[in-house]
Amino acid sequence: MFCSSLRKRRGWAPTVAGLVASTSHSWKETKLETHDVAFPIQRGHGGPPSFFRILVLCAAQVGSPEARARMERLPLLDGGGKTAVVLVVAGPGDAAALRALQMQTLSLDGVVSVIPVASAAALPSRLDDLRRQCGSTTSPDRQARGRDLLSRCAAGGPLSPGQTDILSGLCAGFGDLARHAFDPDGRARLCAALGDVDGRRVIAFLTSGPSSPTLT
Repeated sequence: MFCSSLRKRRGWAPTVAGLVASTSHSWKETKLETHDVAFPIQRGHGGPPSFFRILVLCAAQVGSPEARARMERLPLLDGGGKTAVVLVVAGPGDAAALRALQMQTLSLDGVVSVIPVASAAALPSRLDDLRRQCGSTTSPDRQARGRDLLSRCAAGGPLSPGQTDILSGLCAGFGDLARHAFDPDGRARLCAALGDVDGRRVIAFLTSGPSSPTLT
């Protein structure tokens, strides 16, 4: 489900249109007081479902009192669920907002992931990917191996756990990561999200090989 207030927020019309038109999952429009998007996830051992609750922000909102208050409430809503903040990172100019948001989440009481997306129009497909991942029966060991493999997609050595989280949020799988590396706009988004150094290391790994020098 998604909050009807998204219709009134400037710049988010493509998100609403994409969610309404989604054929992968059903998204119900409703009123959500504390977050913008939510979908059910199954607890382990056959327990009742919980919810993945998400805030969506643009770069200009990062650091505002309202956004900060909503972020602080997010981990308190459901102790067994998952929480995330989606940030539109449209280009290098939004990198500072992404870094600031990451620092803010570190001070929260619960674990809140940061998921960068390239545009409001890209959010529906990213949410569909998240729902598929949360509904997957993939074993924890296999998930850990996939995460380890992703961290090693950088020339000169693996990415840090934090940078791996960002890369996982930005790209929906290894195929999408490769598309980013070979597309000029995708390269810009990688560098905006990871910083120039790590962004170039990822691009170099995918375009030239693991032992290649980073791009200049």
